[in-house]
Amino acid sequence: MTATLARGLAAAALAAAAAVAPAAGAHAGPRPLDPLGTFDFGKAAEAGANGRTANFWRTYEVRSGFTGDDLLVAPRPYQPRTNWVYLTTLDFGDRCETIGATGVGNGVWGEYRCVGFAGDSLSVR
Repeated sequence: MTATLARGLAAAALAAAAAVAPAAGAHAGPRPLDPLGTFDFGKAAEAGANGRTANFWRTYEVRSGFTGDDLLVAPRPYQPRTNWVYLTTLDFGDRCETIGATGVGNGVWGEYRCVGFAGDSLSVR
């Protein structure tokens, strides 16, 4: 009796798992967007477009907030590059360093630099 009950429960669990598991070859839903950081107002759209053109990400979204525009991206797998890609210029402060380090940490790019005179130009590769 106990063996029959155990087999019945195992069969029910297997059937329930099969009902919610995706079919073989089925694609999972779209990958959620990863937050890259808060840019100065208007600069997230520029960085998003430049990064997509350079194939750092497939798509991006800009969300406006109280302190700036947040950039969310669906990154492509990292590929080493020899050339620097300009993303945008940020006002002085730590935003350039923060966003650059976040991109490295998330595997979006391998290195970054923040250089400038009247603001920091964020370039990545």
